[in-house]
Amino acid sequence: MTNLIWTRSPQRDSRIDSLGNDERSVLILKDILRELNKDVTAISTALAPILEPPVIPSGGAGIGTVPAPIDLQAQVLPLSILLMWSAPDASARLYEIRRNLVLDWNTASFVTRTPSLSVNLAPILAGGYYFLIKTLDSLSNYSPEYDSVPVIIYGPNTPTINVSVIDNNVLLGWNNPMTSFNIDHYNVYKNGSILGTIRATFTSIFETIAGVYTYDVEAVDIAGNVGGKGTVTAQVNTPPDFVLEDRRVSGLNGTRVNVLRVPKIPSLLACVPTETWSQHFSTRSWAHIQAQMTAGYPLYIQPTVLTGSYEEVIDYGTEIQNTIVTITYQVAQIVPQVNVQVKMAFSTDGIAYTPFVIGASQFTAVFRYLKFRLEFTGLSDKALAEYTFVTLTIDVKRELDSGEIIALAGDVGGTQVFFNKVFKDIDSITCTADAIEPIDVIYAFDDIPDPTYFFVFALDTTGNRVTYLISWKARGIV
Repeated sequence: MTNLIWTRSPQRDSRIDSLGNDERSVLILKDILRELNKDVTAISTALAPILEPPVIPSGGAGIGTVPAPIDLQAQVLPLSILLMWSAPDASARLYEIRRNLVLDWNTASFVTRTPSLSVNLAPILAGGYYFLIKTLDSLSNYSPEYDSVPVIIYGPNTPTINVSVIDNNVLLGWNNPMTSFNIDHYNVYKNGSILGTIRATFTSIFETIAGVYTYDVEAVDIAGNVGGKGTVTAQVNTPPDFVLEDRRVSGLNGTRVNVLRVPKIPSLLACVPTETWSQHFSTRSWAHIQAQMTAGYPLYIQPTVLTGSYEEVIDYGTEIQNTIVTITYQVAQIVPQVNVQVKMAFSTDGIAYTPFVIGASQFTAVFRYLKFRLEFTGLSDKALAEYTFVTLTIDVKRELDSGEIIALAGDVGGTQVFFNKVFKDIDSITCTADAIEPIDVIYAFDDIPDPTYFFVFALDTTGNRVTYLISWKARGIV
């Protein structure tokens, strides 16, 4: 210890001399204590130099001596992941949980902190994970070690689909596939395009067009995991409620882009650029035909272009309701391959059209004008194809109408029956009387366009008209 030397100064001495004895003693004592404090600080620094504060790891806490949690367990539930563990000792205050693909605390992602001995975690994407847990003490220091548990999350399996076709209704059903978490919904596809989502294991699809359809169903769980697609194919026959109304072969006099019309059949040659003989050679620096062949284009019309189109508008003269429009064609791939996509748009006034929709067969509720478009795509600058007999058919819907009426014996010319539906044409009418005694029912119908009524008569066994309740059915084109 250093020696304590009391020094005096004139200013301080004069101030001390002016004080009383008690006050002088207190002031001198304060000075002595101040000097002692300086010496004690110097001695402490010499014996134990000031240490740098510890480096705080990511997470805002240091490493303490509290033990890690005990016996971490995991259970995958339909709606969550349940983690449970035991407290290491009384010094534990909080528990921090992280998640990683490997057993590495420092690179793991933070999940949550909790004072409890269990926690329910939200569903996660399919895969293999490690959940890691450390203890934190009252100073927020981590335990040096961690406990861990592996967890495997499985996405939905591929559903097994069964299909049945009744008339033109396709009925699809499938099993509830195995998965870690609950299924949220199913995605349903037709021919590769999504139809919609459904939260059941059954759906019905009304097909207005005959053909072979492929349906896919995939499950999506509450975590967003998407399972494999179950697939089934269904054969749908021509819907019985539609009848051919019109069939015509296009003269192919519409608008053409990179498509040549061959008038003899007629046909469309796709995809061919519009150019003259001289342009064909001069724009490619070919002096003669042999130069073209040497370049790898043996046909004069080559090289072709990669895209082309044909568009035409047809006026059917009157509005047609509940119609299936189908476009067919024949194609010869001269140099494979040129693909085609059919699009249609409909209008009632020839001015405002619906947006183009892809599909060679489409249903429309009402139209007069049909705009169809063929879009061609060549796979190379040698591809060339000829499309012939571009045929358009429209099939209108046949519907059933029915009702009851009292046929009155006194109605001259029969009792008039009005149709409930607006028909273009009537195929058949049937009338019956629900009677114990024999009652004959006959009808009179004038088969004219757009019919609206017919007449019925009820007769007894002697041929006399009687008053009776009659049930009737009419089938026709709407």
